[in-house]
Amino acid sequence: MNTRRQTLENCPTTLSTIGLVDATSLALEEIGRTIVNTCMLGVIARVTGWVSLDSVLSSLEKYFHGELFETNAKLARRGYEGVKIITQGSE
Repeated sequence: MNTRRQTLENCPTTLSTIGLVDATSLALEEIGRTIVNTCMLGVIARVTGWVSLDSVLSSLEKYFHGELFETNAKLARRGYEGVKIITQGSE
């Protein structure tokens, strides 16, 4: 979830795990715009474990080149590393 919060008062009961990250702030820092897509790709990789961060970065390399790739890769890494993972009942 893209939020500045570090905790959730009412975590949806249908979710066993949720990730919290301020993707908007990270995107502003890295790319100067409030486009959070690549940050959230890193978050999804970390929270779900469905894909590796390396796979995310490899896919970004197909769409971005040079400096644009580097900044988006850094943003994905920051999302991956900066997400706070909450498992239902662990707060």
